[in-house]
Amino acid sequence: MATKLIKGLTAAQKKELQRVCEDLFERYRYFKLVEAENDASGRLDLNESAYEIEQSERRKMLIQRLEQIVERLPLSEKDMIKLRYMDSDEARDYQIYQIELGIAEGTYTKIRTSAFFKLAGAFKLDFGADPIEVPNI
Repeated sequence: MATKLIKGLTAAQKKELQRVCEDLFERYRYFKLVEAENDASGRLDLNESAYEIEQSERRKMLIQRLEQIVERLPLSEKDMIKLRYMDSDEARDYQIYQIELGIAEGTYTKIRTSAFFKLAGAFKLDFGADPIEVPNI
């Protein structure tokens, strides 16, 4: 089902899909860093404001939810997403498809778009497509 819907996306929608998903992973990596630092330093304690504690909990929920959703993706999508977006913020597309996965750029792009489409559906991200067509995954 997702493949048919993806084929119906315009180039602009695919570009926006990539942008919103990459923004999501940028926040994920930042939140992982902040929460790891908070956990290591014990910064969030009884002296912290309710707002700061709530923000920390929201960051942890996003981290956990994104990790759970990625774990449910098909193996090829999961591996690509983890290598490119979750394990490092310095990995580049060509490094992943050439060196890590040993696949063609076009295959990599199809796998990434499919994974992003599923993530957008799960997180209800707006990327310019008709929301009725985006399945809840």
